[in-house]
Amino acid sequence: MSDTAGDHGGRLTLGWTLSPDDGAGENDVYGYRVYRSQVSGQYVSSAPYAVTAAGEAGYLDAAAPVNLKFYYAVAAFDSSNNSVLSTEAFGISADNWRFFDASQGGSVRLADGMEVSIPRGSVNQNDNILVTRLNPSTYQPLFSVKANTQVRPTDVVYEIKFEDPGTKLTGKAVVTLPYTDAEIAGLDEENLRIYTLSGGNWILNNTSAVMPEVNKVKAESDHFSVFGIMQYVPSGALMTAGAVYTYPNPAKGDALTFKFYVADKASVTIDVYNVAGEKAARLSKSNCPAGLTSEIVWNVKNIASGVYIYRVRAESASGSKTVTKKLAIVH
Repeated sequence: MSDTAGDHGGRLTLGWTLSPDDGAGENDVYGYRVYRSQVSGQYVSSAPYAVTAAGEAGYLDAAAPVNLKFYYAVAAFDSSNNSVLSTEAFGISADNWRFFDASQGGSVRLADGMEVSIPRGSVNQNDNILVTRLNPSTYQPLFSVKANTQVRPTDVVYEIKFEDPGTKLTGKAVVTLPYTDAEIAGLDEENLRIYTLSGGNWILNNTSAVMPEVNKVKAESDHFSVFGIMQYVPSGALMTAGAVYTYPNPAKGDALTFKFYVADKASVTIDVYNVAGEKAARLSKSNCPAGLTSEIVWNVKNIASGVYIYRVRAESASGSKTVTKKLAIVH
């Protein structure tokens, strides 16, 4: 028995195991009688709520008023008799959409700890929002992972969507996905990341941050989609020249940011030299996470204008790599 997500309430889905005489055995099942009551155990055998054909193992009750509990039981029948009633199931149809006021912002939280937080003014219009945990077997085997790495998926998959297709994020929301110890058994917790489904591929979210103390992973996103927790598996070169750059370049203000991607967890040191070979700065950052872009900000307010050479060295358990490039400062 399950509620039907995204329907504003009013529908419950019931499923059952087919009778052993349905298509086999005595092969005399005509169909199934579905009984519904608001009182547990009180059904009238001569007055089924609905009837389905043989071979059907489910029924959608499209007339279940919101927030009322209903009990259900099912019996197979042949030309003359009902079987004994099935084990009873119950459900409550709920309106799972939540109104979101774009001018106020806010958060949507599920009972399991999943949360999406949207800052004020980060949506183009008011709308209803729906957050649903999905059956991962529906998604993970059907799509590839767009990355030069392997990944190890978990069963943690959620969908976030607005009701109106015209509603868009104009800023960034924070998506927080929970996991249990059982769901990540055998995985490297430190390398858990949020992946986003986009165009048939799972894309690693570069802002992923694992919070092992509370069993959650969070990331920023500028659009809503299907989100899942997967373990990033390091592979390939530790660092490449194309994955190292500065912004802005040339630097015209008081700060310059070094950005670099490391395939494995690493400590990174940056040495900056002027054209005469004199060292202008040494910057460093430890525990740069695997598979994500990290950054170091350099205050260049008191650094002379000119061209500089910088060397970025990454050191990890798997080895080391140095990349040398140029930057310019203009005051």
